[in-house]
Amino acid sequence: MPIYHVSVGFAQGGDGDVETRADTVFKKMTGNVNFPDPDVPLADLNTALLAFRKGRADAANGGSTLTLIKNNLKAALILLLRRQAIYVEEVANNNPEIMASSGFDYYTASNTQSELDQTVILSAANVATTQLLIRLLSVINAKSYEIEISTDGITWVHIKTSTKARSILLENLKPGTLYYIRARAVGGSTDYGPWSEIIQHMAT
Repeated sequence: MPIYHVSVGFAQGGDGDVETRADTVFKKMTGNVNFPDPDVPLADLNTALLAFRKGRADAANGGSTLTLIKNNLKAALILLLRRQAIYVEEVANNNPEIMASSGFDYYTASNTQSELDQTVILSAANVATTQLLIRLLSVINAKSYEIEISTDGITWVHIKTSTKARSILLENLKPGTLYYIRARAVGGSTDYGPWSEIIQHMAT
């Protein structure tokens, strides 16, 4: 039986490709009974889409500052689309017709492992003394996720490997210490995906 995945190829597309994909997903998921509880509320997706559309128009007038703003808006929109794509794949449960009804493209996976996407640290929160709860963006085909911390941003220490992306508890941290945190997906043809962008958070 073939295995189907929602394509996230839009992330490598141009401005027009990303805007069109977001617009299509918003329209096709609105009122779609297949997706009653989207990971990204459709109102939030539409707000990000409209902001990016305006950013494109503003950047067309020229200027490095406006272009930087537009690029940041594009990155934010892509992040929301990637989260929504993972939700659609989970809900569709290998049904390509349901996947297509979302407005995303899909593809058939072979048995050959592929390179993993970069994860994103969505949030970090203090849940108790010496403990942080980390939430990552799930990566398709990842078997687990590796977390490293640093107190100087140079020397890194492995602290946790988890099979769950959305709830990773880091323990035995030192109160009052500002930690640098990074994460990556494990699996695929290269064993590891690229490291996420580094965030900073203080333990309590």
